Amino acid sequence: MAVEAKAPEIWVGSPPDESALRRFLSYSRRNPQLIAGVGMLFALFLFSALGPLLVDTTTARPLSGPPDTPPSLEYPLGTD
Repeated sequence: MAVEAKAPEIWVGSPPDESALRRFLSYSRRNPQLIAGVGMLFALFLFSALGPLLVDTTTARPLSGPPDTPPSLEYPLGTD
């Protein structure tokens, strides 16, 4: 009669009972560049979402100056 021993549980990476959020937070703590990148993406999204609420777009007029003028006192760098 042979006795079979139970093989020990071996996992690679994080334990199987750990949640996906906990694994992500653990990974992000080891990678500060990830936090910086996600922060920049969040700021870009926030600025694009809140920008039209903070700026009056009716007064923003493109080409409000005369086109293709050389530098002068009124337009020190000229206009395009």
